Amino acid sequence: DEGAIHPWSHGHTKEYFGRLIGALSEALGFRTDIPWAGLPQRAKKALLYGHKIQTEVRYRNRYGRERAYTTPAFEGAVQFVKRRHTEAESDSSRERFEGYMREVPCPTCEGTRLKP
Repeated sequence: DEGAIHPWSHGHTKEYFGRLIGALSEALGFRTDIPWAGLPQRAKKALLYGHKIQTEVRYRNRYGRERAYTTPAFEGAVQFVKRRHTEAESDSSRERFEGYMREVPCPTCEGTRLKP
């Protein structure tokens, strides 16, 4: 809930990915109101690298009507960044996603965080 995965923690993506992560947490049985360090390894792995589980996302639209959609799989933050980098149409967008990409794992977190 506190934005541990930076690419999904701001702007128009925050609400969308908040819903997806909520649905994933229900499907896999983990809480989102605890720090990243307290998450089970399977949750961290799913959030970073994706999961093949189908999730149902429920929300209320701007008119107050409940809506739902089903995702075929959860993409994961790493694949999201790679895809958005590849699909970027401008240099500034591409550079924004390059800020999350490193060839060598960070010595502090040993590659467990995704934040520039």
